Amino acid sequence: MKLTSEMKKLLESFPFSFTFWERKNGKLYCLYRNSLSEKILGIKKDEFLGKEYYACYPHAPLSYQERFARVLDKEEIWRVEEFRFMGKHGDQQKLFQFTSFRVDENLIGVIIQPLKKCAKTNQDGPPCP
Repeated sequence: MKLTSEMKKLLESFPFSFTFWERKNGKLYCLYRNSLSEKILGIKKDEFLGKEYYACYPHAPLSYQERFARVLDKEEIWRVEEFRFMGKHGDQQKLFQFTSFRVDENLIGVIIQPLKKCAKTNQDGPPCP
């Protein structure tokens, strides 16, 4: 997928983290991340671009691979209401909501929105304090 300058301008003004993941040979690779992703997640977008999903998120459950396949193959929308992300250096755990959706047969869009407080506990991390 080629992003037009208009599309990039729109995605750069988006109020949350936005990433495109492209499926190649059964794996997902980062195709695009907006600049706000750096601020929200604390990782430079250049550290993601072109890299495989589990290289970017090594602590992500392996079950995510199956869920992303369902998003692509069955056109499901996958929303995780609360998940915890440990910063790259293990220094800070942050709380987010993410939504994944199919853009085309090999492209997923992922929106990551920071949360200020826990609303519930799920399988993606420790219980809320």
